[in-house]
Amino acid sequence: MQASSQRTLVGFKNVGGTYFTPKYSYSGVSSGSLKAFAAGYTVWTQSLANYYSYSKSVSLNLFTPSPSITVWVGPVPVTVKGNVGFGGSLTISGRLLPGQATMNGNAACWANGWASAGIGVSGYSISIVLKLSFGRQDVLLKFDVKCFGEPTASMSYWLNAVALKIKLKLEAWPFEWTKTLASWSSSPYSKVLF
Repeated sequence: MQASSQRTLVGFKNVGGTYFTPKYSYSGVSSGSLKAFAAGYTVWTQSLANYYSYSKSVSLNLFTPSPSITVWVGPVPVTVKGNVGFGGSLTISGRLLPGQATMNGNAACWANGWASAGIGVSGYSISIVLKLSFGRQDVLLKFDVKCFGEPTASMSYWLNAVALKIKLKLEAWPFEWTKTLASWSSSPYSKVLF
């Protein structure tokens, strides 16, 4: 037995909507497909088997390899290095229930930078690492689609202007140990869009 539902968000006809086609078995929903669209474009389509999850993240540095300089202070080598870059992530999950499908999504992007200063030689060193994250933004989206009745949707926005971590890093090839010494984050801003 199959049923199909095509819905647009109430009051948001040109903003987004969904197509949902579940396939039922005697024990309830066994599989189905869900397609979401926004501003006339398909943003996600997937065959689902009760539960589905997808996650992808990227982090790119401006310089490859990271710039570094080693200065000798007496017999001890001191290495200073750092880099800047940006990152992003996308997470989507879906779940099929009898006569209903839910979809959650989270998209994020940020800029980052790091610097470290340490003593030792390659593979055997101790260093202090400073990590900064700037302007991390998240958009969270939730759809709830039913075969009968109107779908519901919500979208929210979250911004964290600055986050800082200071870590101690020990390297003794092939092992590496890291301990967070301090962590600070600015107060986040959040807004429910709909």
